[in-house]
Amino acid sequence: RVVVRIDKDGAVNGIPASVSSEHALLHFVSPVMLDSELLIMVDAASGDIHALNEIDQKVQWTFKGTDRVACSPVLQNDKVIVLYRNGICKTIDANNGNELNSTEIGNQILSAWSNAGKIYGYTDRELHIWDGDKAQTEPLFKTIVSGGPDVIKTKDNRIRTRNDEGRFDVELGRLPLEITGQPLMWNGHAVCPVGNVMYILGPHGFTIEATKPMLPPALLGDLLIVASSDGEVRLLKQ
Repeated sequence: RVVVRIDKDGAVNGIPASVSSEHALLHFVSPVMLDSELLIMVDAASGDIHALNEIDQKVQWTFKGTDRVACSPVLQNDKVIVLYRNGICKTIDANNGNELNSTEIGNQILSAWSNAGKIYGYTDRELHIWDGDKAQTEPLFKTIVSGGPDVIKTKDNRIRTRNDEGRFDVELGRLPLEITGQPLMWNGHAVCPVGNVMYILGPHGFTIEATKPMLPPALLGDLLIVASSDGEVRLLKQ
């Protein structure tokens, strides 16, 4: 296992890693420990969080997980925020791996993502937001089965987004198929991967087909990135 790092000057370096990671890695430079640059990664099998020292390639600390990790952890100054599928959110000291805070909501996480130093997670009836110190809760008023930023799929297979008041009352279409990756909103449309097909739901909606399963969609500015597991990538303009 090797972590590939591209420096600012374009130099490519390979760093041996003792564990595999199923989420994006975090890079932490300690303000209190000399010569400490850490790569923080999630063990795909156990949900454990490992901090690998870039200099000597040794594991500096390990935090034992409570379940599979729901999304990529967040680095907020010297704190790591990690959300588990069982609804437990931990805040960890990035310097030493000690637990700083723990919040438990008592429900399974259906879908989660990180953005701007916070973690967002859906249960079947609520959206929870963690910032490392406290959790905020937004009731959904509908039972959902999956979702992503500003888009949900309700139990009756309706794809909805927010109205001007922030409620999920705008219906974009029906999708009686299991969404296989996190959806997102793009140009007023819900983009939902289902197996080998990407559904773009909303006004004048359409589909994109591939020979292999679709990866979760992504945005690059105003561009929509649609990619499949065999490496085929398409960029769509608004």
